Amino acid sequence: MQQIELTLPERRIAAAREQGDAAGQACVAKAERVADFDPEGAVTFIVGWLARHGDLSGEDLVDAAKEHGHRPHSDRAFGPVFKTILKRQLARVVRSDLPRRRGHSTTGGKLWRVAR
Repeated sequence: MQQIELTLPERRIAAAREQGDAAGQACVAKAERVADFDPEGAVTFIVGWLARHGDLSGEDLVDAAKEHGHRPHSDRAFGPVFKTILKRQLARVVRSDLPRRRGHSTTGGKLWRVAR
């Protein structure tokens, strides 16, 4: 097996991604345990909502999911839900510069579109 040598910045990015993934999975595990959160159900809901309503921001999708019973203990549990949607190519990000309602109005909100 050939090993790829990563530069220091690439190693730091890879380590940060690994830490983020681990934190996201821990958040989902807690949401399943304490809030009966169903991440697969949330994936199905979000993709279906996008199919019915067209392009929406991630914040709007999280709000809709929560209004329809997908309520984790923390909104951070939706991070792995969106990652699953991307990995399975069920939807994609068409913009990532939207102003956000959360996050003190910083940019970086994402606009999602269902895959066709």
